[in-house]
Amino acid sequence: MNSKIIKIAFFILTVLLFTVSTVAQNLSENKPDFKIYSKKEGCLIFDGNLLYDDDGYLWLFGKTLELADVIVDGNEREQIIQRFDGNQFYTVPIPKYQNNYPLELDLKKVDTDTYITVLSWEKTKKLYTINTKTLVFTEIIW
Repeated sequence: MNSKIIKIAFFILTVLLFTVSTVAQNLSENKPDFKIYSKKEGCLIFDGNLLYDDDGYLWLFGKTLELADVIVDGNEREQIIQRFDGNQFYTVPIPKYQNNYPLELDLKKVDTDTYITVLSWEKTKKLYTINTKTLVFTEIIW
């Protein structure tokens, strides 16, 4: 009779511990909080990439939502760079060539305060560094 009571008590204790641990796991789980940003919030990137810098900014770069004035080689969207601080988007002014924005760009991190980018127009490519603090582009002559 004692062994039957011990088995029932062990079973109840096991079920109780399993239930408590399952509930505790669900309560302590950090579920990610997703927010979708659109043009209304200032995100103007249609198709692009992103980088995260040491100052906490998220850099987005790629095709703009707006259609380009001139369609060249099937590219109907110009390229832009935006920086997001967690609250708002800032569109970084990009150098123009012959009064046109680039049709392609690539952005790579060089060090803490510097990115390097290749801006491409119809028949021209230019290499620049970007100071992430001042947002100044400096052309690298090669």
